[in-house]
Amino acid sequence: MVLAHRYFEAVSEYDKLLSRDLSDEDRAGYLAGEANAFLCLGRLEEALVGYQHANELTTIPVYGKYRPYLNDVGVVQWLLGNKAAGIQTLRQSIIGIIKGKIKYADNAGGVSQGVLLWYAGLTAGDSAAQNEALAYLKRLGSRAQAEFWPGPLARFAIGSLRFAEVLHKLAKTSDLDECIHIARTDLLRRRRLCQALFYDGVQQRAQGDNVGCLKRMKECNALENPILELEWYLARAEVQSNDRLDQPPDRGHRA
Repeated sequence: MVLAHRYFEAVSEYDKLLSRDLSDEDRAGYLAGEANAFLCLGRLEEALVGYQHANELTTIPVYGKYRPYLNDVGVVQWLLGNKAAGIQTLRQSIIGIIKGKIKYADNAGGVSQGVLLWYAGLTAGDSAAQNEALAYLKRLGSRAQAEFWPGPLARFAIGSLRFAEVLHKLAKTSDLDECIHIARTDLLRRRRLCQALFYDGVQQRAQGDNVGCLKRMKECNALENPILELEWYLARAEVQSNDRLDQPPDRGHRA
C-alpha cells in the first residue's frame, strides 16, 4: 500500500501485522515498512521510533547477512533537526561496513552510506565528516562494484564522472528532460534519477552555487515520491525550508 501511496491504510495494516506473534526478522521488516509510511506522511517522530526498533532487531541474520537501518535512522534524526546525531549515525554505518560488521549494503558495496554522509557533512559545515565520506567514496569508486548502481554516484561525488554520464548510466540518455519523462512511468529509473538530481545539487552546493543546488532539489522533489529513496525526503525538507525563508514575516493584523 505504501508503493501505491495509500499511506494511512498502510499504517493501519502494519499495526495489524505487528499485533501478531512474529519472529524478530518479520517484526523488523514490518516496523521498517510502517516507518516508511510515517516518513511519507511527515510523521517523523513515529518514523524514527520505528526505524530504531527495527534496527535493534537486526542483530539477527537477514538472508544470511546483517541489514541494519542506520541510514534511515540517521536521515530522520537529521530531518528532525538533530544534525549532529544524524551525522554520527551515518558515520556508524560507514564504520560498520569498513570493519565488516555490516554485511549487507547496496549493490556497490555501501555507496549509499557514503553519499548521505557527504551531503550531511557538507550541509552542516562538518569538514571532518565531509572528508571522511569522500575518502570512503574514493575507495569504493575504484572497485569493480562501482559499475552497479549506486556506484556511479561515488564516482560523481569524487569528480571522476560527469552528471551527464550519470544520467546516461541510469536511463541510457544524457538528456535530463528525457530522463524525467522516462522516470514518470519507470519506478526504477525514477528512484535513480531522484538520487542523481539530489547529488548534483549537493555537488553544486560544494561549488558554492546555492541557486543551482536549490534548482536540483526542486527537480528531485517534483518527482513522484519513489518511497525508498531517502534523498527525496531530504530534498523535500530543503525545498520546504527555502519556501519558509521566502515567505514575508507575519506582521499581524491591524485593528
